Amino acid sequence: MHIYMMRSFTENMVSMVLVVVLVSLCMTKSNSSANDDEAALLAFKTAITSDPFGILSNNWSYHTPYCDWIGVTCSGRHQRVTQLNLFNMGFNGTIPEEIGGLSFLSTFNISANSLHGHIPESIGLLTKLQSLDLSYNNLTGNIPANIYNISSMQFVDLRNNLLSGTLPEGICDNYFRQLQGLYLSGNRLSGEIPSSLPKCMELRFLNLGDNEFHGSIAPEIGNFSKLEWLMLYGNNLTGDLPWTIFNISSLVRLNIRMNEISGILPNDLCYQIPELEYLDISINQIHGEIPQALSSCRRLQKLSMSKNQLSGRFPTQICNISSLQELYLTRMNLTGYLPKGIGKLSILRDFRVYVNRLTGTIPPSIGNISTLENFIVFENNLGGYIPSELGKLSSLKGLSLRSNNFSGEVPSSIFNISGLQVIELSWNKLFGNLQPGLRHWISPSLEGLLLYGNQFSGTIPSKP
Repeated sequence: MHIYMMRSFTENMVSMVLVVVLVSLCMTKSNSSANDDEAALLAFKTAITSDPFGILSNNWSYHTPYCDWIGVTCSGRHQRVTQLNLFNMGFNGTIPEEIGGLSFLSTFNISANSLHGHIPESIGLLTKLQSLDLSYNNLTGNIPANIYNISSMQFVDLRNNLLSGTLPEGICDNYFRQLQGLYLSGNRLSGEIPSSLPKCMELRFLNLGDNEFHGSIAPEIGNFSKLEWLMLYGNNLTGDLPWTIFNISSLVRLNIRMNEISGILPNDLCYQIPELEYLDISINQIHGEIPQALSSCRRLQKLSMSKNQLSGRFPTQICNISSLQELYLTRMNLTGYLPKGIGKLSILRDFRVYVNRLTGTIPPSIGNISTLENFIVFENNLGGYIPSELGKLSSLKGLSLRSNNFSGEVPSSIFNISGLQVIELSWNKLFGNLQPGLRHWISPSLEGLLLYGNQFSGTIPSKP
């Protein structure tokens, strides 16, 4: 019995020692983790060489718990740093490798500062990161490949830096399956756009504009099922425009402006993408005719097809897109007439169809568009009288009718548009005495007045 009691006592003592050791280890680990967070934040503070508003120098100090520092958010239970938001603080400096010590970080936003240097590899260690925003800085070098291994990532915004390198072909093969937004525009990225991108099935916003990507747009692009924004403008993309793009039924904005893309537009352009609001294919080498089926783009707000090799007649069905606010069909070979129903575009702000071969007159229904700010149709073959209904456009700021065949006098109603900033009537067949009406145009807001190449009489009053 004595031996049994001694053995029991010894076992209890061992158990108590083990418990104490385990508790001690847990406390050490907890303190160590908290110390890692504080050390990472202090390393970030040290790497900032300019703090014009004193955010770090005055607030990030040992006298205050780091969870109370400006821009720092901690979890309630473990007091671990979960968010670091230092947007537009005027910082200059670099991002230190120690930032990878914030192992609980889910949001990291230091956009709109003047940070330089490379993106540290240690960001790839932040396995809980969901949103990374380093946009609008001066960061250089490649995007660390291990960032693409963070399976929790939902938004990556690296816009407007000086980043270079390529995107890995398998960017969405393994870990990036939760990604919803990828914004990389305004950098120096090159190579081909990975055909595997549609494997990021949750992706809604893809912006690769203003880079140096080359090659063709892979037909796999049509495999996106939730994509709303596809922005590929300002690159060196070539090859035919894949029609599979127009199978992305969720697409709202499509911008491939300023590339070298060729091919023709499908006749059923908008049948599969009823939500499309923004379409910009300008400054490419797309040829053929503008599909009359554009009228099925019922929600289209901006349409820009300028500087392509498109020809044929002006698409009169555009007048059925009542949501249209901006129309740019410039420097092409369009023929035909301005449609009589143009006045149905009741919320149109910009109408720019200059340098084409349009004939006929300006329809009087133009006066129904009270929101119109710019009516630019120079260098066409339009003629007849300038309709007096133009005088109803009280919001008009830019009016350019130069280098056409307009004749007769300038309607007196136009002189009532007091907000005009640019007026171009030169090189037509206009006549009459402008002196009485010009006094209404000559104002501090007037920036340009071109009247030469006509048969006007009278003198031009001095600008006040």
